[in-house]
Amino acid sequence: QNPLTARVAVNRLWQTIFGTGLVKTTEDFGVQGETPSHPELLDYLASRFMAGGWSVKKLHRLILLSNAYRQSSEELPAGVKADPGNQLYWRQNRRRLDFESLRDTLLSVSGSLDLTSGGHADDITTEPFSHRRTVYGFVERQNLPGLFRTFDFASPDATSPQRFSTTVPQQALFLMNSPFVLERARALMDRPEIRAAESEEQKVRKLYGLLYQRKPDSEDLKLAHEFLTQPTSAPATEPPPWQYGYGSVDEAGSKVTGFQALPFFNNYSWQGGKELPDPKTGWALLNSEGGHPGAGTGFAVIRRWVAPRDGVISLRGELEHPSERGDGIRSRVISSREGRLGEWVAAHSRTNTPIDRIRLKAGDVLDLVTDCRGNEGYDTFQWRVTLKYTKADGGADAAGRTTWQTKEDFGGPTAPKAKPLGGWEKYAQALLLSNELVFVD
Repeated sequence: QNPLTARVAVNRLWQTIFGTGLVKTTEDFGVQGETPSHPELLDYLASRFMAGGWSVKKLHRLILLSNAYRQSSEELPAGVKADPGNQLYWRQNRRRLDFESLRDTLLSVSGSLDLTSGGHADDITTEPFSHRRTVYGFVERQNLPGLFRTFDFASPDATSPQRFSTTVPQQALFLMNSPFVLERARALMDRPEIRAAESEEQKVRKLYGLLYQRKPDSEDLKLAHEFLTQPTSAPATEPPPWQYGYGSVDEAGSKVTGFQALPFFNNYSWQGGKELPDPKTGWALLNSEGGHPGAGTGFAVIRRWVAPRDGVISLRGELEHPSERGDGIRSRVISSREGRLGEWVAAHSRTNTPIDRIRLKAGDVLDLVTDCRGNEGYDTFQWRVTLKYTKADGGADAAGRTTWQTKEDFGGPTAPKAKPLGGWEKYAQALLLSNELVFVD
């Protein structure tokens, strides 16, 4: 019997369909809110809603079959002049897809959308990416993922009368760089109907039909050809700055021989296996501070750095053997080009390890080698080293990295980089980023 209940419900549904409500302040029908733009229409719809047994389905059908809903979104000069804000609904409003609809669209057009109903929520922000509809995405109220905030997801801690729509650089960056979007571009080009197309024009026509539900015009085909015939180059990749292993030193030639990578990483150190001592490498390990050598000449621990370019570097470090027991350790810096550059011994003490000038060519190897002096007991050591290209020699260019540090750079296995997109996959991604896909027009 409340005179506002049906009006509020009808207004919310109208807002969902048209983007704006007949009463703009959908959360406030009081005297402080805005008055209806079409009061008679609001009352008419409320009456039909109640007369139809409060059936939302019947109300949907009534609105969606109306002339107002079926208007084109094309702007007409007379309409723009008379009603620039479209308060009278003389055309349909263009609507940008919300986050859930956008993600589902990317999955749908690439042939991967999982339409299974019900079940537990899925984490949709981490790899391997779930293909379930976004409505089943897991939402943690106290720790809402940044991706959700970027795309104006409604706060789960408060009622939200409507979705607000912002345009920020992070949205474009997500669509350009997100592994999820790159995965969708690959999946789109892998659809059977796309792979079956025999010519460039046929593929473009198939893509336009899938994504935009229309045929490409002559300008679309021209732009596609220009895009696809541009030369592509793979992005430059740098090897990881450090390698962690063990081996021996050829004393006569002052060269490292038999370098082998330590195979196991436990989030703290690189070592021979899960348990220490390892049957093969013994106590050999390397961590962010230093490590511990293995027993014998073949199990010196080696922290290896590969020069990314020509130049001259300096080395600064401090070697420490903190234990009061044992016979200490020996550390050496050995260059693949010039042999042994420095040697220091630490036994229950610490010492600086400076080298002012080391000339290197791109690809040269610099090994920081530590071994036992006699026995391996109590041979835990710390050796924090900084390598820096000197400016005087011009070895560092403005865009290149100039400094490496053993502690700050230390880490586990580097995840393999995703395979770069090919020419057709880049074109598919460009089509996925277009306003024609993101807006309902």
